[in-house]
Amino acid sequence: AIAFRRNMHAAIGVLVAHLPATLKRASLIFATLISGFFFLVIMIYGIDLTLRVRPQISPALEVSMAWVYGAVPVGMAFLLVYAIELLVIQSRAPADELLTEGH
Repeated sequence: AIAFRRNMHAAIGVLVAHLPATLKRASLIFATLISGFFFLVIMIYGIDLTLRVRPQISPALEVSMAWVYGAVPVGMAFLLVYAIELLVIQSRAPADELLTEGH
């Protein structure tokens, strides 16, 4: 989630860097929207899985396995928030700053 927030996630930056400003912005926004949709889907299924494993108890820790599986929807929720933040940045940032880190 931190790498995504810092705009260090896997991307085809070499190709995007050579696009005109309008296409650069559109392609980055599209990629972020697709990523956000993926995060939302995984979060929804992660919540479902977490609720289904709630009765299972870890033999070693003696706690519900929901605590373990709960990391998936929580992580995806962070990624979804960061995707929204990145969309705002991508829609407002000057074209020459779209591929830089540190936003």
